[in-house]
Amino acid sequence: IPVLLNEQLLPGTFEFALNHLVDHGLDLSALDQWFHNDQTGASAYDPRVMLKIVLTILPAQIELLHRLVGLKALGLQTCHQCTGKQKQRP
Repeated sequence: IPVLLNEQLLPGTFEFALNHLVDHGLDLSALDQWFHNDQTGASAYDPRVMLKIVLTILPAQIELLHRLVGLKALGLQTCHQCTGKQKQRP
């Protein structure tokens, strides 16, 4: 079953804009020549798909990193956030 992102993504969302940008706004032809299984084979993974995956996940990872840094600045451990207990201070 083919995935048709143009029909499945909601207009106005980050994912929709990213899909449109990668498909229509970027010239990725230089990547095509580097990502082949062999000289005559197809791309192992389409560089456009890989770029969409990485750029879709990136904002969530940045947000997680900011949360972790914020917890450490408060002197809390991530496991303490789950249990609701604060770190004992000497």
